[in-house]
Amino acid sequence: MISISRFKWLNYLWVLVFSMLVVVSHPAVIAAEQDQVKLDTFEQSIGEQAAEQVIQQYGGEYFLPFEQHLVVDEIFQRLVAVAERRDVNYTLTILNTPVVNAFALPGGYVFLTRGLLQLMDSNPQAVAAILGHEIVHVEKRHGVQALARQMGLTLLIELGLIFFDLYNHEAVRTAGAVVVEMAQSGWSREAEFEADALGMDLAVEAGFDPMGPVYAMDFLRQLEPGELPLAWFRSHPDEEARQARLQEQAASYWTPKVGEAWRTTPEARMTLVQDPLGRYQLSLDDSASAATLEIWDAQLEQPRTWAEHLTDVSAAHWNPDGQYLAVAGRDDSGRRGIWLLDRYGRGRDPWRLPVEGTVTALAWESSGARLAYVLADATGSSIQLAYVKGRTDVPAAVLNHVPDIIVWEPDGLSWTGESRDQWHGVSIPSLQPVQPPYPVPRVIEPDFRSRPEVTVEGTDDTTIFRIRRPNILLP
Repeated sequence: MISISRFKWLNYLWVLVFSMLVVVSHPAVIAAEQDQVKLDTFEQSIGEQAAEQVIQQYGGEYFLPFEQHLVVDEIFQRLVAVAERRDVNYTLTILNTPVVNAFALPGGYVFLTRGLLQLMDSNPQAVAAILGHEIVHVEKRHGVQALARQMGLTLLIELGLIFFDLYNHEAVRTAGAVVVEMAQSGWSREAEFEADALGMDLAVEAGFDPMGPVYAMDFLRQLEPGELPLAWFRSHPDEEARQARLQEQAASYWTPKVGEAWRTTPEARMTLVQDPLGRYQLSLDDSASAATLEIWDAQLEQPRTWAEHLTDVSAAHWNPDGQYLAVAGRDDSGRRGIWLLDRYGRGRDPWRLPVEGTVTALAWESSGARLAYVLADATGSSIQLAYVKGRTDVPAAVLNHVPDIIVWEPDGLSWTGESRDQWHGVSIPSLQPVQPPYPVPRVIEPDFRSRPEVTVEGTDDTTIFRIRRPNILLP
């Protein structure tokens, strides 16, 4: 940090008065385009000065492997393309530190740490959520607003101190140092909630999943309290309220379909437990008091015993690549939930444990990243959306009946009950896959390594193999 006297420090910060006056307190003062250009330049100068300090503080810039760089860059560029401010030249820098953090500075400087990307396994939806959140901080000028509040500039404005040089270098350095400290500590509670909401809107407009922010917070909540990013959690003591807002907003993007949805034949229920790899044939035996899984091993041509700890099975569905089977029911300890079993039926720990209710149907998305399930309880039923690696589920639809078939379609979900006379559904935002425009070329390079020369002399029992050392010509 910069060390200067309190008096000198305040004098240098007075140059911020005019810019804060116009940007924060009195936007009507802007009367000419030239004034706006000066203000934008001043904001850019603060961010540039702060960015240099951040890069030094966090161990310099980290250069991602080329393929990963292309993916992260496409995510960033798609978000920037739908951002509102055209006066900002957005840049993304990956910081070379295992610390998990992300923040943005005035002027469009956005930072992610190497540790954050590793934590999220570079998941496109989660990374898009983080970047969208940070871009909104720049869009809404949260940095300069926080700086104004921190320095009490309203009083200085009232004193009329508005005629200082906007480009005073020492003042910019001082302001940059203050902005760095504030950015790492997090902006105000209201600013973070606004960035949550508008960041999700930004991500959806760019073709990303609205569940991305919820998914990203699931990743972050895996950390110990002392490892949580300052800007993301420590300024928000009520994490549950923040999570609830994200879930409610994510669910709002799902819209009911009008009229009957695409019809699926009643035989669709038979495919719910069909092994994509063709080895197992599974069915539900509900003839007894508690339904069980019936498994036939087509490879060994004999029945198999699976998941003996699950005593009451209500639904089952293989994921698209056949890696594991989602099974809903009750285990031998009385817990109701959803289990993810491997291809040998192993997995005693429940993946989901609904507090109340019974899961009546399951359906995997074609990518295998999301599972939709019907949860029925005494008050009604709903369709919940869950991610394999996430911990938080979001209601996609509230129902007035309990369906027993649910099907993923290209544009959403459809479901029906036992009558099969009408299908209902919800549409979801279209997701654009992350496909770098310039994929890494795969080049087959010739192998110039010298090899020993092998010759064969003679035939039959008198055959002799001679190996000569390679002829290596040194440059």
